[in-house]
Amino acid sequence: MTYNNGSLLWYHGKISREVATQTLSRNGTGRDGCYLIRDCSSAPGDYVLSLWNKNQVMHFQVHCLGDNKFSIDDGPIFNGLDSLTAHYRTNPDGLPCKLTSFCQGRMPPLNTLKYGKETKLHTLCAKKDHNAIRQLLQNPEVKRDINSRNMQGDTALHIACNLHDDKTVSLLLYAGASTAVSDSLGKTPIQIVCTNGYASTLNMLISQGHADFHERSPSNGWVPLHDVSMRNFLDCVKVLLSFNASIHPRTLDGDTPRDLALRYNNYDIVDFFDNYPVPAPKTTSSQWLHQNLDRNGAVIQLDHAGLQDGLFLIRSSITCHGYYVLSLVFEMKVYHFKIQSRADRWFYIDDGPLFETLPHLVDHYIQYSDGLPTVLKKPVGIHSTGPPLKLPPRPAPKDPHPQLPISRDVEGSFNKTKPLHSPKPPLPTPAGRPPAPSPHPSGPAPVPASRPGSMKSAPLPAVPVAQPKPVAKQQSSVQQTMIPRESLELGQELGVGEFGSVLKGVWTSPDGEKISVALKTLHQDKLQQGEKEFLREARVMSQLNHPCIVRLLGVCLGPPMILVQELITLGALLDHLIDHQPEIQEVDLKLWAAQIASGMMYLEHRRFVHRDLATRNILLATKSQAKISDFGLSRAVGAGSDYYQAQQGGRWPVKWYAPESINYGTFSQKSDVWSYGVTLWEMFTFGELPYGEMTGAEVIALLERGQRLEKPDDCPEHTYQIMLRCWHQEPAHRPTFEELHTIFSTDPEYEDARKYRERLKK
Repeated sequence: MTYNNGSLLWYHGKISREVATQTLSRNGTGRDGCYLIRDCSSAPGDYVLSLWNKNQVMHFQVHCLGDNKFSIDDGPIFNGLDSLTAHYRTNPDGLPCKLTSFCQGRMPPLNTLKYGKETKLHTLCAKKDHNAIRQLLQNPEVKRDINSRNMQGDTALHIACNLHDDKTVSLLLYAGASTAVSDSLGKTPIQIVCTNGYASTLNMLISQGHADFHERSPSNGWVPLHDVSMRNFLDCVKVLLSFNASIHPRTLDGDTPRDLALRYNNYDIVDFFDNYPVPAPKTTSSQWLHQNLDRNGAVIQLDHAGLQDGLFLIRSSITCHGYYVLSLVFEMKVYHFKIQSRADRWFYIDDGPLFETLPHLVDHYIQYSDGLPTVLKKPVGIHSTGPPLKLPPRPAPKDPHPQLPISRDVEGSFNKTKPLHSPKPPLPTPAGRPPAPSPHPSGPAPVPASRPGSMKSAPLPAVPVAQPKPVAKQQSSVQQTMIPRESLELGQELGVGEFGSVLKGVWTSPDGEKISVALKTLHQDKLQQGEKEFLREARVMSQLNHPCIVRLLGVCLGPPMILVQELITLGALLDHLIDHQPEIQEVDLKLWAAQIASGMMYLEHRRFVHRDLATRNILLATKSQAKISDFGLSRAVGAGSDYYQAQQGGRWPVKWYAPESINYGTFSQKSDVWSYGVTLWEMFTFGELPYGEMTGAEVIALLERGQRLEKPDDCPEHTYQIMLRCWHQEPAHRPTFEELHTIFSTDPEYEDARKYRERLKK
């Protein structure tokens, strides 16, 4: 897709809201959909779409999400303002009408477009005219627009990287070209050179342009080392590792670069990884490890040390024996990240890289934030805070093909008498090839390592235990978790979800019992985009066991892929509220409110955020039993974490979201409490839509003015006050789910609900 320059003259720069209104009133009268785009005065970097509709001018903030990504409210995300306007010219998608014509202005800034215009710099880069490029880059205006895209969506740096023109790449980097800008296909320069195997250009992008070689692709979680390992570019592998790239990063499917090299029969790279030396760690556990310190103690220690950004310590987990927690300060707050281990052989945080020892993990996060809010800067030890930690700067080898020693050293421990991990077994090797020599031949026989995160090779994750299970027991767990397709009978459709249908079915269990179940299916045409989310929902549900939460019985890998869940006969609470309003009493609403609070209290204790709590996602097993369902947006925040930060946008249920979730993409148990308040409001209005037909922008404006949903007609004042507490602007001032559960369990106002529950039990 390309545009002629005349179709891009809708930009009006730094005009005020009043001037925009006057311009549209003068030029847009009688033409619904006439528009212009201007700079946002209140949020630098954002823009405003001003739109004429039904004899009035409406204004919609266009949020800049970084890397030339833009969105309006909770709408889709676009690469470039030109893509955004093109979309809304064909589909209103939440706006009051489609965009039709624009008030003529001028070209927008070139670095805000997905498809811009061909400049002289683009032309010279395509011709590799180095002298002319050098002279042109002395022009300040050219340097200002150095990251602009041409009509094909490429920047000058993308053109030079595609041509393997290192001299032009060097000139552009020296002039300030960004290595973080993506082309029309979403590829950054480093991804282009890794796709093509240009080792010398890769070396230049990192050493001169400081390209981020740990940035993950949002679609599959790959980093550059995955790309070059899969494509058998050994020289590029050596370049990346010479800059201290993580040797064991993981994709969203749990694959390491070695896994991909093995899968694609790239045995030279497999051998290289197997013989790559593990450097001795640069830090020691005595600088930051606390063996007997709980969460509150960690906060006190960090508070006494000054709450500076990057201040950190690592402590033994009190609740999960054998696990550790990283406590880290950022913007005067302490965040806690669970450090997990795989059979005492690898250590990792969330879906980050695998590390041989805790000190190696610390070394990595001292250099790269890699998903944390900041890098680790200053440790807090048992006796003193100690000096800031610094590792040697990144090497910048001139030789793009460095020869690395073929030896292995896996030293690293808390102390000389207590090793940090069991000897690391060799990773899987191709059939017919001898395994890499063990660094500790006298150690115990290695246990084959399964691919982390793979649903096909490992059971759904369970609650962490102190010691790893024997292999035989793990295989037994797989059989209990995975359900063969032939044991399922598919019945009538109960509903349709984002990635497939929900069917009624019958599962014949291993002991021959026929059980009525609900089957959440993944359609084949949704496999590529939905499999990751589908399996992640399965992993979440597999860890939950509570009477007020829908239970996952197992997973069928298909085809089609199916989540097998307990069958909830009465359907969604929302439908029940609408269809059976005359039969529903206030005591029923209070009972369901108590049960939802109980289920969410359980999720709160398990460190999960639901992110989509609403009556549409509450199911009724019976009139006296509500169950929380739909964990498609849920995330585990880890032991001690305070929030989860969403990395991708999309169509979020904004009318149920707390302000911090809408504005910053942060989710916590306290943002779930806000959604609980909206869910209560839905129940006491018998299924009315929160905020009626208001748009997302109008809802945000209402909340920013301090307004809230009005009290439902039949709602007791006491219950409405609970809703208002859930909707407090400050998350810390909202109640916890434990407190909400206590209110519904002990408050005299809800004595009738308790008696009602007891009567139903009898």
